Amino acid sequence: MKQLEAYKQGTLKTHYKVARVVDGDGLIAYNIFDKKEIEIRLLGIDAPEIKKCKKLLHDELETQVPGQLLIKLGQASFKYLSSLIPKETSINIYTEA
Repeated sequence: MKQLEAYKQGTLKTHYKVARVVDGDGLIAYNIFDKKEIEIRLLGIDAPEIKKCKKLLHDELETQVPGQLLIKLGQASFKYLSSLIPKETSINIYTEA
C-alpha cells in the first residue's frame, strides 16, 4: 500500500472495474457509470512481453536472456496479475500530479 504524502496534489478515481488484464504490467479499467475505459500501467513494474515484438528484441539484447524465456516469464506475470485482479474487480485509482 502506498503512503500518501500530504504536500503532493493527487487525484483519487473511484467507481472503476477491471475490464481486462493486458499483460504483466498493465490493464484496462472502466468507469461503472459512463463505461469509459482507461489504460493503467503499473508504476515501477516492467514485465517481459508476452509475444514477439520490437521491445522483446530490445529486452533480449539488454538482458542477454533468450526471447523464448522472456515470453514465458511475461506469460507467467500476465497470469499472476490476472489472478490478483480478475475481470470485474472493483478498483480505486490514485494518481499524483
